Amino acid sequence: MTEQFCILIIDDEPAELYLVAEILRHAGFDTIAVSSAHEARLAWEAHMTDIVAVVADSDLASDATGHELCREFQIEKPSLTTILIRDRGLNGAMIPNRREGFDLFQKPYSFSELVASIKSHVDETAGQAA
Repeated sequence: MTEQFCILIIDDEPAELYLVAEILRHAGFDTIAVSSAHEARLAWEAHMTDIVAVVADSDLASDATGHELCREFQIEKPSLTTILIRDRGLNGAMIPNRREGFDLFQKPYSFSELVASIKSHVDETAGQAA
């Protein structure tokens, strides 16, 4: 069932980007993996109708944070599932929460919990559309 759903993954750490993309592919999702805000915006413009979720590093070394990109994409697609990955050592940064439309995972996190969270949101969204 999840084969038809596409996840946009944004992370400027190549190893983390590759690992998350592979885990989500193995779970049955199509993935688009990018390493910068610029690439994320290009991928979003090209595939917005197919993307059901965004998994983003909250602290990108580019012109926008993962949090800002997710907010930007949610304006265009309110049903979008957004998950932010946060480094353990980030102190004082604003932490989005479920009420704001974000799920937050702090490193180190469980990949099985990440997959379960995405599947839960996708199933919930698919159920509302039916």
